[in-house]
Amino acid sequence: MIIEIKDKEYELDLGIEFAESLDKKYKLVQSISTMDLEFGMGVGMVAAKLDMVSIGAIIEFFEAGLKGVKRNSYSKADLNKAIEKKAKELGGFAQLADACVEALVEVGLYSHVFEADPEQLKQTLEQIQEEE
Repeated sequence: MIIEIKDKEYELDLGIEFAESLDKKYKLVQSISTMDLEFGMGVGMVAAKLDMVSIGAIIEFFEAGLKGVKRNSYSKADLNKAIEKKAKELGGFAQLADACVEALVEVGLYSHVFEADPEQLKQTLEQIQEEE
């Protein structure tokens, strides 16, 4: 997926750096005896939030996809304007959220996320939000 920020096109990288960035924010910690196991849930959580047309998830998607881009080349306000423009081009935030999910499917790395139970992902998301 490509986004234009300040008249410059950027291609989102939806690979490992994208997933790691999201996993840092969304993780499930399971305590077993004296050990804590952490599981990254980032892509799954963002996919579930995109399914609910969360504007925050759309922003997270683009921020994570642009992780490798030098941040001094654009500001948060520039990114938000670019996201709004892309949403308008596609017909609204719902269509942009769908395009983000489609991009995740097309990259071919996250089939395990889309095979997961969406209701379970939503419950986990609610649990994480309550803990914040």
